[in-house]
Amino acid sequence: MGDNDNMQENTGKRAIAIGFWMIIFTFMCAGIVTLLTRQILVKRLHIDNDIVHFIYSGNRTLLDEAAIISGNRVIKPIDWKSIYPFCDTDDLDNSVVGSDYSDESTSKKTVGKIEQYKQMIESVKSDVSNYANNYHPWQLYMKWLSGGYDRLIMGQTATLASGSMYIACGDWLYEYSDTNYEDYSNEDIEELADKVADFNEYLDENDIVFLYASASTKPCPYDNDLLTPNNRGGIYSNRRRFLKALDLRGVPYCDFSEMMPHEALQWYGLYYKTDNHWNDTGGLWASRVLADYLNENSDFSFNSKSFDLDSYTEDKRSDYFRGSMARNLSPIVWDKETLTRYIPRFETNYTITHYSEEGVETRKGKLEDVFFNNDVYNSLGTTSEKDIYDGTNGDHRFIENDDLYTIINVAAPDNRDKKILILRDSFTTYVAPYLSTDVGELDLVYMPKFTGSIRAYIAKNKPDAVIMLLYEDNIAPESAQSGGKGYHFNLR
Repeated sequence: MGDNDNMQENTGKRAIAIGFWMIIFTFMCAGIVTLLTRQILVKRLHIDNDIVHFIYSGNRTLLDEAAIISGNRVIKPIDWKSIYPFCDTDDLDNSVVGSDYSDESTSKKTVGKIEQYKQMIESVKSDVSNYANNYHPWQLYMKWLSGGYDRLIMGQTATLASGSMYIACGDWLYEYSDTNYEDYSNEDIEELADKVADFNEYLDENDIVFLYASASTKPCPYDNDLLTPNNRGGIYSNRRRFLKALDLRGVPYCDFSEMMPHEALQWYGLYYKTDNHWNDTGGLWASRVLADYLNENSDFSFNSKSFDLDSYTEDKRSDYFRGSMARNLSPIVWDKETLTRYIPRFETNYTITHYSEEGVETRKGKLEDVFFNNDVYNSLGTTSEKDIYDGTNGDHRFIENDDLYTIINVAAPDNRDKKILILRDSFTTYVAPYLSTDVGELDLVYMPKFTGSIRAYIAKNKPDAVIMLLYEDNIAPESAQSGGKGYHFNLR
């Protein structure tokens, strides 16, 4: 009996070992197939067909790359600099200092080769990491299984904390990590403030109203029950120092974090539960703040009813939306949230022109038809979790971080002859639909992609007011630019 038991035990162990290695082998084969598809079919042969789509298994990054390489999707950045050129002085400021004939030319060439070598090494490391993680066709499912296992073993709170994510007031996800936030130097902050002050002076000389508006991070500074510090440095410190510097220079600004409700639940009610941005309630609230400022400081005449909830029909859909933070988690760890938008009871009649590296697009219609991709919006509740996570169906909102949008509303009741320019980031996406209901034209410029002179744009298009609306994390010097962070202060 002892021998039989040992034989059965050994057989069981072998079966487990074989099964384990089969899983590892299959996992590796899937990664190799993806690698070969990308390197041979896509990059070398420029193929973008159903076979490639099947192997890529809905990976948005790889699918976009295949479409671009094959020519099925044309990416051609607009030459904004030729349309809105900088003046000669500005061009000199951007000129390259030094030449190959300088005394340091040899050392510069050597440093250049070293940098090229470092970049090549980083590129290889990035590719290896991507093939093991982001490019692997089963990575999404592995993340789901891993998250589900962690929740089973550790519980929801500990699982979230392991990914630097926490819960506020029982429902709102937020991210916190001491390493995610950088205190910029006083010199950096002063330089940014000088740029905005100079820009404000230029606008004042041209009788154009200016306002710098700072959007706040999600954790409520008045929430004493947060699991993490709610008075951290970095992003908060940068905002406080920057706004103080603007104040010393006489630049008009509004700090939304000071104007938002001090009661935690009301504060969080202006944000998505599963995303870091304002929701439509927050966008409507912020629109009223901006409209009130323009009424008080210029000859705008916004009607406050344009920003009352009673003036809108509430389109509310339960268990419908999974924001960017929730898409970083397994669906076993966190559920979808209710999605709400507001449809005007009054007339709106828009023409929106969208300029991006993929060309020029025009939309016409009512607010709910032009600011939302309704085919995506209406299917969010029934779209599979995989498609939601992959993002292959696109965003349900029309305003994305692209170069320029011009929004004309011929039905604006009170400010039809007025024009507002917003220099913005993604937070303006939630403000634009509602602020635009009572102004003839609203232009949205995303500075990291608009490469021309913003002053030349203003001189040509003559806005009545300019608002610079930025999330506080984007109060950052040019040296902080990265793949996910652009530079917003090129105000020449």
